[in-house]
Amino acid sequence: MSVIVAVDGGQSQCRIAVEADGRPAGRYTAAGLYYGGDDDGLPTIARLLADVGALLARDQPLPRITTFVLALSGMPSRPERRAQVAAEVTARFRPRRQLITSDLPAAYAGAIGLAPGAVLSVGSGTIALGADGHGRVNETGGGGGLLGDDGSAYWIGLRGLRQAWRTHTGRTGSGALLERATVQYGPVSGLPSRLRGSQNPVSDVASFAPAVAEAAAAGDRAAARILSEAADDLADMLNCVFTAAFPSPGHAGRVSWSGRLLRLPALQELFAAAVRERLPSADLQPPEGTGLDGALRLGAAADLTLFGDEIDVIENDAI
Repeated sequence: MSVIVAVDGGQSQCRIAVEADGRPAGRYTAAGLYYGGDDDGLPTIARLLADVGALLARDQPLPRITTFVLALSGMPSRPERRAQVAAEVTARFRPRRQLITSDLPAAYAGAIGLAPGAVLSVGSGTIALGADGHGRVNETGGGGGLLGDDGSAYWIGLRGLRQAWRTHTGRTGSGALLERATVQYGPVSGLPSRLRGSQNPVSDVASFAPAVAEAAAAGDRAAARILSEAADDLADMLNCVFTAAFPSPGHAGRVSWSGRLLRLPALQELFAAAVRERLPSADLQPPEGTGLDGALRLGAAADLTLFGDEIDVIENDAI
């Protein structure tokens, strides 16, 4: 029996899926990844793997895991750190094969499969990946909320909350966003201390993005400006990786996105218009599936050369 366990880990939520001989055998959720003061992310990843083990153990024991896919936002990039992550996976789950990667290849595979093209992954953070089909990949974005993640749910939520706070303190901001912030978080006067004390402030701020989109759709000018700037930033990232992968003008490659943020109609409409302005010949299509679907696709794939060295493949046949 072929058993694939896939973990798609983001800052807001981690999702786990099990497939046995290509058929669904279980789906689970765990808390999002917040690395906080961890020097290298390893303690956070170890806690997640412990949670995954506990979730899998709730049901009947699995046969030997054929492939374990760990696709995480914030996955360490240094080889020695990834080797430590792989060792933790081996110790806990003893799979025959494991794939260690960021969540970006999983988002890509979920959106357009293993075809050349470009995909924007947008959630609490943002990053885009372009792949030319010959093992050459390029990416842009990321950087976290202090340096980057432009156009992300965190980016939108933070700017919306700033407008709410300006109004609360008597400055020109947005009354509509202040009302929505009060409904979602309670009295805005206590919001700064609430966010400082949060176990996952990125997720808490990002959760306000839908309220910003609602306010924009209802005609609030401040919210509309935020959404318009976000759409432009997201389209710029997708344009950057697509033109790097396919520098010839007029290339008609596939482009898509991954993540729940672009399910918001107001943002999706602005984003699609901005992409078509920059890439008029590209084939922009909604994603075929989710990042978790993509992680399962990676686990089932025999050839991962599309992603270059983005994915570490570890064979554990001797276990």
